[in-house]
Amino acid sequence: MVLALDFDGVIADSLNECLLNAYLTYRSFNPGTGIFSGKSMNAANFRQLIESHSEHYLLFKKYRVYVRNSVDYYYAFYAIDKGIEIKSSKGLEAEEEKHKELDRHAFRELFYSIRKEIVLKNFEEWAGLSPLYPGIRDIMKKLNPDKSYISTSNRAFAVEGVFRHNKIEFKKENILDNETHKDKNDQMKDIKKREKCKFSDIIFVDDILANLEKVQPLGVKCVLAAWGYSNDSQKEEARAKGMEVVSLEDFEGFLEKHNFFVDKR
Repeated sequence: MVLALDFDGVIADSLNECLLNAYLTYRSFNPGTGIFSGKSMNAANFRQLIESHSEHYLLFKKYRVYVRNSVDYYYAFYAIDKGIEIKSSKGLEAEEEKHKELDRHAFRELFYSIRKEIVLKNFEEWAGLSPLYPGIRDIMKKLNPDKSYISTSNRAFAVEGVFRHNKIEFKKENILDNETHKDKNDQMKDIKKREKCKFSDIIFVDDILANLEKVQPLGVKCVLAAWGYSNDSQKEEARAKGMEVVSLEDFEGFLEKHNFFVDKR
């Protein structure tokens, strides 16, 4: 068996880091935004701004469960900006349909450019905005490095930065990101090719139901990480579609059951 782990929402709780990057990118595209009073945000004033505008922060947290990629943050922030309520993934997709004029490529590239700039300016404060979930550091250190992959819609430099900050060693070539791969389907196909295995030999753990739904038809075993950015209705839907839903408390046992750990005794 081969393990493919999503990064944001499975390994790291990057809600705050994503908010910072996404807000700065959205603000560049919409300088008149009323979100956070339109103020500039950085790692230093982040806490003060989200505390003084808690209603915006809570809406972002609510809509994060529907975000599939960096461009989706534009639609989420636009909804917050205009007082549009989003109740489902289809609601976010409806916002996407309204913004056909948006230069998605430009938004995506600016998003990652801003992230890289923050990393270079203040690495420690940036990394502190993406803490690992409890117990994940120990789990990552026990994984079989030859049978473990990161499947992310993030960029490899961000994943590597968080790993470095937490003293986790992971094969760089096994970090599959959105710069080298079109999407997660493409990443699964790459894993299958590298490992010379069947899709059914791959276990893919993600916290976003929409990502799992797109990969499941390949035959990959899809697992929803219950501790990430998913709500109760999404967990119920995942179960109804034959996906296993695993809690953070049970995650280590799940991986051990499937022999993904290296015995380091």
